[in-house]
Amino acid sequence: MSEKKEQSSMSPDPRPRCLYLVRDSFGRKLMEHRGVPAEQRVSFEDFVSGVAPHADAVVPVHSGSATELRDEVDRICAEQGTPSVGLQLLSTKIVCGPAVAPGRTACYTCYRKRAAQHAGTAHPYDMEAALTGLPEGFGPLHLAVASGLLELALADIAAGTTGIGGAVRTFSLISGAVSSAATVSVNRCPRCGDRFAQVRPDSAMPFPELLR
Repeated sequence: MSEKKEQSSMSPDPRPRCLYLVRDSFGRKLMEHRGVPAEQRVSFEDFVSGVAPHADAVVPVHSGSATELRDEVDRICAEQGTPSVGLQLLSTKIVCGPAVAPGRTACYTCYRKRAAQHAGTAHPYDMEAALTGLPEGFGPLHLAVASGLLELALADIAAGTTGIGGAVRTFSLISGAVSSAATVSVNRCPRCGDRFAQVRPDSAMPFPELLR
């Protein structure tokens, strides 16, 4: 124990200082599990309204669907140039991501569009909407898993993005399997597509109707 403390005191913590956006009991319990001080926690509403301290990274934590709030948080972080990564508890899985670094990775809107694209016709209805309102049960094990996934995402942010980035890590509450995937930007995304403007060839200019 003493050796571990000595090692940690010799090297500074490389993780970014996070601001956690908490909405429900899952978020509150995760804060307790991680020992997050009160000054690093705010509500989604306070963050969106501008009543929040500065941080190196923003971490929205919630159960169930919060698409509109997550998108608004992503927009604000993009304008401020602040990295972010969401942690979401659903009825069948825990999702951590995408780990967004403005100017370097795809944004949350691109993630949503890619998720819908890959779902294709496999789910002819909105799975997330179908699960809305169902209870998201969790225990100490789920908090530990969620915290572990978040640590990996924060390590990505601290190390800087390599490759495509925008990692999304998912833990299945049914099978216990963990999966990971990168997020590819949607062509000419208004929020995150500017970083490709100088390297995009003229031949990549789409027809005007494709921009609608």
